[in-house]
Amino acid sequence: MTWREWRAAWRWWDVVGFVLLTAGPLIYFIMLFGMLIPFGSLATAKPSDRSIDWVMGLVRLMLWMTGGVAGLGFFWMLVVAPWLGSGDARFTESRTPLVQSKTHRATAWGPCLLVAGGSLVVLIEAIVTWFLTSVWEPSELLSIWLAPIIGILTLHGWRYNRVLQRRVRASAHRAQVCFKCAYSLAEIPNCERCPECGTKTPPQSRSDGGTT
Repeated sequence: MTWREWRAAWRWWDVVGFVLLTAGPLIYFIMLFGMLIPFGSLATAKPSDRSIDWVMGLVRLMLWMTGGVAGLGFFWMLVVAPWLGSGDARFTESRTPLVQSKTHRATAWGPCLLVAGGSLVVLIEAIVTWFLTSVWEPSELLSIWLAPIIGILTLHGWRYNRVLQRRVRASAHRAQVCFKCAYSLAEIPNCERCPECGTKTPPQSRSDGGTT
């Protein structure tokens, strides 16, 4: 893919999501670099309880800011960006309606997969602790809220997936392009199959041909 094709494939909501996802680690490293000075002063002098509390409070603030920005970035990329992208009727050879449909199908299940993956890590940690200490102490998230959260996110993924597919097909219909290859059907009245790839066109697209 050339630079021009890559730029044409990106939309403003993709750029916003990329910025949000990269802003979290950037904030973390900037604040970590800024903490080198107070850490250095504590290393050369005898730290007091007040100075230690101040540094720990700064660490907590850094972690909360990083996590908040990263969470906002994931929400934008997995919920907001697919909604905006599915309603966009500008298609290219590299960003056909079919490609967008497959991409949104994956992102719709993103929240569920993230929670399931994080829960798997917590479960592995609990199993390792059980083997080492013979004490089973799963976290409250794993023991109480795991099943309802994954169930709700699974329902969200299934429903949101269907909504996004309908929006992509409606966008392709408005643009009068083939759903598979994005070939323009606007100048082909009553086209039953795409002349480029042979995909069968829906009846509504056939009746709209040549009406632009």
